[in-house]
Amino acid sequence: PSDPPSAAARCREWVLARTLSEAALADDAALATLSAAFGDSCPGEILERLDDAARPMFGVAGASLFEQADALADVITNRLGLHVGAEGWRTLLLGDALASRDAHPLLLATLAHELSRRAGLHSAVARSHDDFCCVLIAGDAALPVCFGSVPDGLDISALRRCCPHQRSEERRVGKE
Repeated sequence: PSDPPSAAARCREWVLARTLSEAALADDAALATLSAAFGDSCPGEILERLDDAARPMFGVAGASLFEQADALADVITNRLGLHVGAEGWRTLLLGDALASRDAHPLLLATLAHELSRRAGLHSAVARSHDDFCCVLIAGDAALPVCFGSVPDGLDISALRRCCPHQRSEERRVGKE
């Protein structure tokens, strides 16, 4: 028989279950909690790093969607040094991705949404088939910001907004 879980493991599981079951779960809380539960990251440090990373984007809320997308991509690819990385579940953990610089497209889309939110931009995490992106929204206009090789083949008609609880939720972007 296996040994019973340690007190620390039980506590980690409880925090994970409690946080991820909240009705108003925010993407940043989900990212930080998952990274702490399955990696070696401190949630507070992750949230603080997101705040710091978003600062260069302050003031772009009144700019065009293209300028907002440029500022967002600059923060993710240059300031944080992230890129679509190797396969593996650890690329889904923000703490691990920040350390290795390799990130899953879903993580990059969620991170882009959180950075946008912190900078006062309106955005959503969206999915089109197996492709994830952050969609910047201004009035009736929307601009998908994708990381990796997706943009030319992105099926805009299949783009659906995702929520932190279930990334495959079927809601059209901008149709709420």
